Amino acid sequence: MMKMKNDNMFRREFVEELSKRTGLSGADASEVTMAFLDILEDTWCQGRGVNFTGFGAFELRPISERMARNPKTMEDALVPAGFKPVFKVSRGLRATINDTIRQNQSGK
Repeated sequence: MMKMKNDNMFRREFVEELSKRTGLSGADASEVTMAFLDILEDTWCQGRGVNFTGFGAFELRPISERMARNPKTMEDALVPAGFKPVFKVSRGLRATINDTIRQNQSGK
């Protein structure tokens, strides 16, 4: 299995790239980014997901109640049921990503 180095894009870099690609000012690109994230959070808080055809889905997955142990005190604790926000990539995007990365790595 191929291991990727952890070279994440941070919000500041994302806003700069959005500004370059759209011609928006940095402030407007930042506002659009924050509005997107706010909409996503609000939708999750309503118990709903957000789907982008051909890209993927921002979903909520239920988490069952479970027992856990505090590593410091070794006491058992009940972790309540809840929801875990996840992103599920579409098949098409997954294939595009894998093909592009393979081509880039074989061209080195």
